[in-house]
Amino acid sequence: MANNNTQRTILLLITVLSFPIAFHLSLRSSIHNTTTGGLLHLLLPPSTTQRFRDNNNLKYLPPNHRHGSDLPLPSALAGDSGGGSTSTRLVLKPTMGHHRPKRDAVFAITDEGMELSVLLLFVTSLRDSGFRGDIVLSAPKRESMKEGVYEFLRESGSVVVYEDVVEFEQQQLVERPEHHSSSSTTNNNANNNVYLKGLYGDGGSAATTNNKTFEDPRKNRHVGVARFELFWAWSTRYESTSKILLVDANDTFFQPSCHQFNLMDGCGIASRHDKGGRNLYLYEGSKEKEQDMKHMQNQTMIPTAYSKKVLAIIHSYAVLIPSTTHGDQAAIEVYLRAMVNQFDDTQCGDRYCDWAFHNYLYYFGVLKGAPGIDNIIISQQGDGSVNSLGGNQHIDLDLDNGIVYNRKNWQGCLKSWAVHQYNRNETLKSIVDKKAEDMVSSRRQNYKKVAKKWKGKYKLQRGKIAFVRD
Repeated sequence: MANNNTQRTILLLITVLSFPIAFHLSLRSSIHNTTTGGLLHLLLPPSTTQRFRDNNNLKYLPPNHRHGSDLPLPSALAGDSGGGSTSTRLVLKPTMGHHRPKRDAVFAITDEGMELSVLLLFVTSLRDSGFRGDIVLSAPKRESMKEGVYEFLRESGSVVVYEDVVEFEQQQLVERPEHHSSSSTTNNNANNNVYLKGLYGDGGSAATTNNKTFEDPRKNRHVGVARFELFWAWSTRYESTSKILLVDANDTFFQPSCHQFNLMDGCGIASRHDKGGRNLYLYEGSKEKEQDMKHMQNQTMIPTAYSKKVLAIIHSYAVLIPSTTHGDQAAIEVYLRAMVNQFDDTQCGDRYCDWAFHNYLYYFGVLKGAPGIDNIIISQQGDGSVNSLGGNQHIDLDLDNGIVYNRKNWQGCLKSWAVHQYNRNETLKSIVDKKAEDMVSSRRQNYKKVAKKWKGKYKLQRGKIAFVRD
């Protein structure tokens, strides 16, 4: 009998002592990325999982002591000595528009295949959402742009355009240096390997206009990987307090929303997202699929960039999307340096390697304590400034008006500001595509009215207005 009582006592003690731990883990799991999660996370110590991520001393982890020394400037590979008139410096300049350093900015890549309707939707919806900052785009050379694209960009006001900076492999007509050839052993690039032209040059004086430009010091890599170096160059044109969004142009549209940059302006309520300081905002993808090893591997190329051991550690975590990142300029600039540095370290230039870098940076604490980043805020799909739909078919959608809402919470239903991957939802895609085509039709009608008004001075050529000399 005594033995039985002793066993019961031991079991009872184990149950009592285990309850707080189980409750703690359950509570952290249930509040992670919820509306009140920001406050409760301040009150709770790190979970076992978080401590493991931060303290696991594996050989592929970055050094624990970081003051930016392991995040060199991307220009360093081009020979930046960091001092004097002989140092390499950024010499890239826009071909249309100019940066306004005190303004916010949205960065995106376009290519030769981008139709006028897609670009119109991206730029016009962004402006209609109330955004008054810079829209910074890379574009092919104007002779290669789709019909109407060049004219639209030229007339769009505060759009900053860099033409012919991103050079695709299949466009190369001259032999490139050996280090530019692709060393990929997979067939995962689908002719989207690129190099970047004209970023760096012989610095000389800041007033010098005829700087000698250097070849891209990095091997050809997928455009999804290379874009982060170009984004870094752009980010240096803004002041530390500017807000910057990195996003895809080909599958994103915007809506008027007080969620713009998570500032919640005009909502009459305080945002849980805005923690003050220099913030970096990252977004989870859809959780419609179970977070298993295969899902993480297919999404991120982590075994290629790092190892299967890295994949085994983080496979159960939510996949973070690299195409929807935003934050204060100071934080974005450091993040972009880190992304380029991951490519330099791993030489992973395949498609989705940028996903591997992005998830590795967060889950292995590379950015923890990095200068320029005070807070890293993670949002679930449907929460925050960007709503990445992905494969999620259960979106909060007003079918009559094609309006997408964030997840309903204590604030009610608020419109999403940036709707990313809208083309993954067939119902929404049909609505949005119709709006885009209507924009193109309206623009062509306006051209016709102008041409009729000016008669002999202007004429239409392939749907464009051309000046006719007497």
